[in-house]
Amino acid sequence: VLFDADYALVVQGRLHAVGAAQDSIRFLAGATRKWGGIRFSGGDTSTIAFARVSGGHSSFRGGAVYVEGTATRLGLFHCVMSGNKAEEGGAIFCFNYAVVTAANCLFHNNNASAYGGAVTTYYYSKASFANCTVVGNSAPDAAVVNDGGGETVWSNSIFWANGVQQLRNGTSPSSNRIDLRYSDVQGPFPANVTNVLGNISSDPLFVNSDAGDFRLQNRSPCRDS
Repeated sequence: VLFDADYALVVQGRLHAVGAAQDSIRFLAGATRKWGGIRFSGGDTSTIAFARVSGGHSSFRGGAVYVEGTATRLGLFHCVMSGNKAEEGGAIFCFNYAVVTAANCLFHNNNASAYGGAVTTYYYSKASFANCTVVGNSAPDAAVVNDGGGETVWSNSIFWANGVQQLRNGTSPSSNRIDLRYSDVQGPFPANVTNVLGNISSDPLFVNSDAGDFRLQNRSPCRDS
């Protein structure tokens, strides 16, 4: 899907975009250098799988994907989100009781001018991420931010080379919650994470991160751990 002008794909219902491992779906800028990302609302369940979302931007929230509203749910599986930009949530912004579930996704080279270079979960929304890699994203604050009563669970994931801070959990309200389990987190370890279990802080040993190959070497501490 090529966007030849700076428009967003607005989904006020359901989107089912499922590719295959050898034939992925791509949401990319075409004749233009940027496009407005995918904006979900309307209280339905959508799925994006085996897809790449790149070059999206927002002047406010969610450069690649913005998810908003009670009963609005999005599943992301085997997706790559790279080169997206926003003020908050360079790749994903989950807002206002929405729910995001992601697995086996790569977040790379996304940028937020305020906070959440890769992902922001905000205002009582919920998100869970499993077997994801968050690498090389940038923001003045952290790559991953949970605030405004949000709840986020990260498990079996890698956070590396994301600038000053990998994750941040807001302090107000007290219901903010980040669970971080069996993941590799480059130090310093984030403060105020509410539930921590089995994490490490060791070089994940990507095959060739300079060339964008974030597969793990055989001797990586993240293999079979």
